[in-house]
Amino acid sequence: MDIIYVKHSNSEDIVLCGAMDKSIIIPIAPQDYNFGIRFKPSILSFLLNQRCDQFTNKIISIRDISIAIFNQLDFKESNEKLKVKKLNFIFEKLFSSIQINQSISSSINKIVSSKGTVLIRKLVNDSSLNHKQIERKFLRHVGFSPKKFARIIRFFNAHKSLIRNGIGNLTSTAYELEYTDQPHFNKDYKTFTQMSPTDKKMSIFYNTKK
Repeated sequence: MDIIYVKHSNSEDIVLCGAMDKSIIIPIAPQDYNFGIRFKPSILSFLLNQRCDQFTNKIISIRDISIAIFNQLDFKESNEKLKVKKLNFIFEKLFSSIQINQSISSSINKIVSSKGTVLIRKLVNDSSLNHKQIERKFLRHVGFSPKKFARIIRFFNAHKSLIRNGIGNLTSTAYELEYTDQPHFNKDYKTFTQMSPTDKKMSIFYNTKK
């Protein structure tokens, strides 16, 4: 989940971008200015004391979620380094009083470190929670079930691999991240991006030409 400051020529806002499991295209005009803050999964749910799954695939003004936090955030500093420093100070103060669920945090770290390939039953076995409990807590604090979150993390790592290495060996990338086969990988890729890895538009990311 992200918090993004959006400034158009005649308006501005601070928005919460919920967890996404599909791609969206947002038009940005040359005069627009955007400044984003990305948070580790689950962190914002504890800060906002809100269920993350209610924001999944949505972009909502922070003022409609927490006017108190909206009023504390200041993106008007023109010097980028000073802006980051000021925002870090604000969020450090906000986070100092919240309690993070360590069981969920640990499960998230295992999914991320395994690049989305860890088995869900291993997360349950390593956790103090049963399967239904971990499912409910992931929906609340991450916005997805642990299985869906792992699937997204695996796709994200596949996407990064293609950016680094190009599309020369899709099968190798698929097996490296424990997809059943390349068609399985292609299906996941199209689900999240609305395009296949070999789509002409993707050559922009992978520095390749068809």
